[in-house]
Amino acid sequence: MLAVGLFVAGRSSSMTDFAVTGRNMSLTVCSISIVATWFGGGSMMASSGAAYDAGLLGVIADPFGATLALILIGLFFARFFRRLRMMTYIELIQERYGTTATVLMTATSVFSNTGWVGGMLVAFGVVFESLTGTPMTIGITAGAVVVITYTMIGGLWAVALTDLVQIIIILVGLIVLFIVVLIDVCGWSTISEQLPENTFRLLPLENTPERWLNYLRAWLIFGLADVTSQTLLGRAMAAKSERTAQNSFYLAAISFFAFAMIPVLLGIIAGVTLPGLPNSEGVVPALAMQHLHPVAVALFVGAIMAAIMSTCDSALLASASLIGRNILPLIHRNPSDALTLRVTRWAIP
Repeated sequence: MLAVGLFVAGRSSSMTDFAVTGRNMSLTVCSISIVATWFGGGSMMASSGAAYDAGLLGVIADPFGATLALILIGLFFARFFRRLRMMTYIELIQERYGTTATVLMTATSVFSNTGWVGGMLVAFGVVFESLTGTPMTIGITAGAVVVITYTMIGGLWAVALTDLVQIIIILVGLIVLFIVVLIDVCGWSTISEQLPENTFRLLPLENTPERWLNYLRAWLIFGLADVTSQTLLGRAMAAKSERTAQNSFYLAAISFFAFAMIPVLLGIIAGVTLPGLPNSEGVVPALAMQHLHPVAVALFVGAIMAAIMSTCDSALLASASLIGRNILPLIHRNPSDALTLRVTRWAIP
């Protein structure tokens, strides 16, 4: 990942290059980058744990709601934001609603992204410790240093190209694990006979207002709230054309859902083969330890690390871009492109 960051460092000599790849991202790179960003530690760890505990009703927010967000951005927002030729969605807030709204929206976005990165780095440390025995603090620190360094060096070009590497590692790791687990349990038909009756139910079990409100919240917490995510809208702004921006989100929605269902199915299988786990969010690493050769476990550790890094780098870059583009002008009137780029780089750590 560090090597990729160094390789593209020369491409990020201006703020436009650093934040939105000079608006030159192809359909393939843009789609893959969206999927890698959206498929993070939550999709790998939390969704499998939720499926382990509650079947498909436990994963309405992710991947179902998360896929809805990608579809909505493709339908209504991707072309619009690409046409505006902005670098952050907060610039639209500035034009329409003024400084107060800009500061409030930027603050909430930066705080939420920072918390998200913190959670991902803790997951990084926990997984590293559980699978290798390395103290969690070392895993957190190492993960932070790597992600911060290549994001600072290369900006969105580095994020997009490392996303390409990361999604390959993630897919290989997940597919290998899924196939090996299915072989070891004698196929899906053997598992399906032992599943609880409501495993694949997608509607609330009880017809009460509380259940339906919680069900609606699960759809909307990603599905509606994240259409204002800079990590996603930044890809629309970076696409080489409006058509590329829109089609990237459609392709990403299909690909993300297909990939994200693998950990969900692994969680459902583990509900039969590994009952009574003390921490359901550790179900995928537990399956890896039980079913894979140590060499393959090492590959799978790489897959989990890649999933976490692909989310962290996008959230860091999104927050830094908001600070450089939307907060800096409130402190320093009409900053130069060089100053904006410098502030954005140093906002990342």
